[in-house]
Amino acid sequence: MHREVISAFIAPIKYVWEQEFGSEITTADVEPVDMEKTGDGFTFIAPIDGTLTGTFGLYLDDSTASSLSAGMRGRWVAEYEDELQKTLVRVTRKVTAAAQPLLIKLGYDCKIDEITWLEGRNNEFPRPTGEGAEQVVAYLETDFGTIAVILSLIDTITLKAREDRTRREREEWLASLDFVPDDVPEVVRAKRFEMVDDDGHTRAVIGRLGDGSPHVVLADTDGRMRCAIWLAPNGTASVAFFDDNGRRSWIAA
Repeated sequence: MHREVISAFIAPIKYVWEQEFGSEITTADVEPVDMEKTGDGFTFIAPIDGTLTGTFGLYLDDSTASSLSAGMRGRWVAEYEDELQKTLVRVTRKVTAAAQPLLIKLGYDCKIDEITWLEGRNNEFPRPTGEGAEQVVAYLETDFGTIAVILSLIDTITLKAREDRTRREREEWLASLDFVPDDVPEVVRAKRFEMVDDDGHTRAVIGRLGDGSPHVVLADTDGRMRCAIWLAPNGTASVAFFDDNGRRSWIAA
């Protein structure tokens, strides 16, 4: 995930947090994580849709939330939880409202929807799946404890740029080949063809068995035969699959 996308959320949260609670945020360590659970605490979610698709989340564990509430009210009691939730929803809304124009300036035309509170403990953090899905967490230190900014997004601009780069590289590779289409023979005749990978392992063979009947063999990265197709002298076609130990696991004729 691009650093500027992360910064578009981190910069506003530093400002808003200081304005709301008078507490500076001192560090912002960004790490790729596999955050399946949110843990015990408070998690606020903002869905994002557009050239960025996924969620923005603000997470506080119980100890940080308790310290924050004590700073707000002077002491922690259960009935202040509703007020704490309302305050953090307001904070998250201000952060996303400030982040959206920053993202637009970066070329990310996306909409950030209403904030919801993920109720309960140890809930799954919502995140997109599929190609390009990324999740990072920025751990921010405040006077009240650590808070986590969770970005779980698919960056379609980066995906498209990657696809364009792959296409250009393929076109350049094709252009570098030392032949012209008119020089390509219409028919190639041989008794055996082998395809090898970059490490020199034979991965496919088209050839003849001892009785002269044709066969095709496909091998794994270790050169072990995993699939074979052949035609018997009487014209019977067969296909077989083999396991890691070379034993035939399935055959059809």
